Amino acid sequence: MRFSITNENKHDAWAYIFNKLKNDPTYLDFDDLGKEDEAKDTFRAIRLNEDLTAEQLNNWCKKYLQNKQLNSFRAALRKKRSRRNKDVLSIELERDVYSDLNDLAAAEDMTLKDYLAMLIQDRYHEVKPPVANRAKQRKKC
Repeated sequence: MRFSITNENKHDAWAYIFNKLKNDPTYLDFDDLGKEDEAKDTFRAIRLNEDLTAEQLNNWCKKYLQNKQLNSFRAALRKKRSRRNKDVLSIELERDVYSDLNDLAAAEDMTLKDYLAMLIQDRYHEVKPPVANRAKQRKKC
């Protein structure tokens, strides 16, 4: 396996697998139910605070995931890393909300981006600092 889980992405990797096992009953689809139970038990035994976690996760993936699952897993981890490394993010708005926001920005003779940034800055200064500090801490995670 050319891609491997590192200490930097082991939390994301563990969370991805945990969510798949929790939410998708067909994620581990073995003919032998014993092997499926073994895979789940082995995964539950992996503790994130241990030094060997990345190696354990790599071994678990090699042993229990099929190629298609590995490819999806790798893509999800790459996408998560890419999102974290970007300084610019995008949001989705419904067309009518976008249109209204665009009209408001035009009324102020501003671009939509600048108008939205202004609204956020104005509101940000009204919020009490502990709330703002918690939001910044969440952003770092």
